[in-house]
Amino acid sequence: MDFISILLILIGSIMVYGTKHIFKVFKQNADDKRILTVKLIGLLIGLIGFLRIFDII
Repeated sequence: MDFISILLILIGSIMVYGTKHIFKVFKQNADDKRILTVKLIGLLIGLIGFLRIFDII
């Protein structure tokens, strides 16, 4: 496990679970498409970090 993998997993999980709060902080309109897009990007970032831990990537 390296630092970058843990950082990617942490950023991805924050993007998935904190999407609505992130939109409130930046005072952006949070419609369903934008929330879904940010959550999917967060899942992808977390997956990359997870795969880096197991040396698949």
